[in-house]
Amino acid sequence: ATVDNIDVAVDPIGAKKQLGLFPDPFGLYERLSPREYISFFAELSGMSRKQAKEATADVIAQLKLEDICDRRCKGFSQGQRMKTALAQAIV
Repeated sequence: ATVDNIDVAVDPIGAKKQLGLFPDPFGLYERLSPREYISFFAELSGMSRKQAKEATADVIAQLKLEDICDRRCKGFSQGQRMKTALAQAIV
């Protein structure tokens, strides 16, 4: 199998880096803001802190999350949770 022309048998880590995971929106870390949550997962996927910060800012703008990006996730509506989870998967 290949992912973006990367043979998973030859380079499984490289192939995994091309995939995004859309987590259960109810599994958000409620103590984090969307900005913190997205950036945290960007760094976990191998981005440097600077790259994660830039990628997070880009996806926040793309999904128009500016109005909620610095609020804690606790108390978010289902739509806000889904947009945050989608942003994390995209980044």
